[in-house]
Amino acid sequence: MIILKRKIFFILISIILIAFILMLLLVIFLMKDIQRNSQEFLLERKTLTSMEREFQEFENFEKNAAFYQSNLEKLDKLFLNAEVPVDFVQFLEEESKNLGLLIKISPSIITSRENDTWESIGFQILLTGSFPNCLKFLEKLQVSPWLLEVQMTEVRRIAEKELQFERFKDFSLGDVSFSIILKVYTKEK
Repeated sequence: MIILKRKIFFILISIILIAFILMLLLVIFLMKDIQRNSQEFLLERKTLTSMEREFQEFENFEKNAAFYQSNLEKLDKLFLNAEVPVDFVQFLEEESKNLGLLIKISPSIITSRENDTWESIGFQILLTGSFPNCLKFLEKLQVSPWLLEVQMTEVRRIAEKELQFERFKDFSLGDVSFSIILKVYTKEK
């Protein structure tokens, strides 16, 4: 009988021990599952916060769309229409006329650099007139509504022999021939 009681006692202890181990494994499994779910929850919360921020930025962009549109239009006007640069040429001719300068405009080959962000075309402008007026013309170019870069300037005094030619009849011995090579940035093709 004592042996039977001992067997029952060991069986009971074994069953309790197995049940305890099973509960411990269940708790460990549940804890890992809770930890994984909480990490997923944090990740989802970060994603949601990020999406809310992007949505807010989009709403702000929509509210300010008119402001952005007007600025984009201003930026677009900085670039020359390469196919029809009529406005630019008219600007050059008008400014030279206002300053009493003779102007000759011709296309120029310019070298594009690898780090150039925009397409461009080149112009060679040959002005004839007083040196101060040529400088004023250059200043007008710099404040013009187009995005441009002066590549080269060259100034040469008009020789006395050249004053005898018909095209230089309105100029005097102190006047200069002023050459400018421009790189004018254009709209993308």
